[in-house]
Amino acid sequence: MYDFQGSQSGDGREPTGGLGRNMTDEYFYGTTRGGGDANDDGTIFKFGGYEHGYSYAVVHDFDADFGANPYATPNSFSKDARQNVYVTTADGGAYNLGTVTAIEPDGDTYVIHPFAGNGDGANPEGTLVECGGILYGTTTYGGSDGLGTIFKIDPFSGEYSLLYSFKGVCCGRSDGSFPVGGLVVKKGRLYGTTINGGSASDLGTVFRFNPHSNTETVLHAFKGTDGAHPYARVAFLGNKTLYGTTNSGGAHDEGVLFRMTVK
Repeated sequence: MYDFQGSQSGDGREPTGGLGRNMTDEYFYGTTRGGGDANDDGTIFKFGGYEHGYSYAVVHDFDADFGANPYATPNSFSKDARQNVYVTTADGGAYNLGTVTAIEPDGDTYVIHPFAGNGDGANPEGTLVECGGILYGTTTYGGSDGLGTIFKIDPFSGEYSLLYSFKGVCCGRSDGSFPVGGLVVKKGRLYGTTINGGSASDLGTVFRFNPHSNTETVLHAFKGTDGAHPYARVAFLGNKTLYGTTNSGGAHDEGVLFRMTVK
């Protein structure tokens, strides 16, 4: 349908995230982590299906001020009458540690939150999700231990809150660390993976987060034989069955596809 050409053509390169459908204009939106204009900081593009003649257009070229190097899928939300598209960038912003950025239908772009590291998050790579009209996401680094965070942000007021800092497995802990894949929502709870942490083997976790009490629960710590280092988002089939993948581990240490029942 389309071949990316890179920054020499003003196009994007290396689309790492997926496609998000804007239900208002019925275009698909995606990101490239590089390419675009001379900054080579990545793009947001939109792609039209059959009803739009399979058209492709760059909507925004990122730069250091408004974010750079987006890895995530852009999302729009039904409660946003402004028809904005929201995305995280792994770099750029006021502290060069990533942003939450909004893109208006005409292509105008503004940063809702620049990540500052330390007590704040840093370098978000996951896709934002909506729960109760609020956006939730993860940062790969930052937080109290530098091992990643869960945060929320109101897309209308811009109010931002760090909800949870991952603690890893140092000093007798059994928490996860480095949430890369982002979150999914099921029955008012958030589910995700961390690429490390969980047990002394430090091979990653599946976790659940309650946004009402700001409590995190490790549902599974990987052991190697059952998988290791999950990078991707999980998916639900029905209300209780969760599926996912790990980057390595398993019988051949080449990764697994797993299923688990969630109570």
